[in-house]
Amino acid sequence: MSVSDIFLRLMAALVLGGLVGYERQARSKAAGLRTHILVSMGACLYMMVSLAIPREMQASLGLPADGGRVAAQVVSGIGFLGAGTILAAQGSRKILGLTTAASIWAVAAVGLAAGAGLYFMAALTAFFILVTLTVLRRIDLSLSARTRPPLAELRLTVHAAQFSADHLRAFLRGRGVRVRAFSTEPLSGGRSCLSLLIEEDGEDEGEPLAMDLMGLPGVEQASVGPGQE
Repeated sequence: MSVSDIFLRLMAALVLGGLVGYERQARSKAAGLRTHILVSMGACLYMMVSLAIPREMQASLGLPADGGRVAAQVVSGIGFLGAGTILAAQGSRKILGLTTAASIWAVAAVGLAAGAGLYFMAALTAFFILVTLTVLRRIDLSLSARTRPPLAELRLTVHAAQFSADHLRAFLRGRGVRVRAFSTEPLSGGRSCLSLLIEEDGEDEGEPLAMDLMGLPGVEQASVGPGQE
């Protein structure tokens, strides 16, 4: 394998992996441009090494060798990196990062193809990955909109001196709850009544959410009921 061939294969892996990484970076995902480039180029190098091992072993020792084992380990070993991008929203059943993990796994395959000199296969796969992440995303969002989580009304009675809105926002964000509307009404004795229109995931019950909210500083009462826009 000549120096120019090695350079061409690594550049193909860099460019194709970078295209997918740029799309992920533009959407502020955990694994972005540099991560996808490194995965693609690393897989490319592993593939080139796996192709070179049988020739080197045969030339130097006269022994047969299975270089495909090196490339095979990339397929199984890349899982640890993809697992690092998958996050479970605390207190909910929502899983985040699956698409980015899948893109990392697919980019590793693109790098392996580039390392094997299969440029058309690598480029076509990278193109379809980008189509999936961009064009098909609109279909995904459209389907998600049809099954949008039901609305609920969260009512809190809080003591203004002890209550922190930042703590409430952090708690709801951790539970994967989105706030659609917010209103407040002053009460006597330095207390306030907060009314929030929230989106639930449809699986968590309202009672556990209200009970957990009672543990926040300054929250005296909490209840969750059906909401309307």
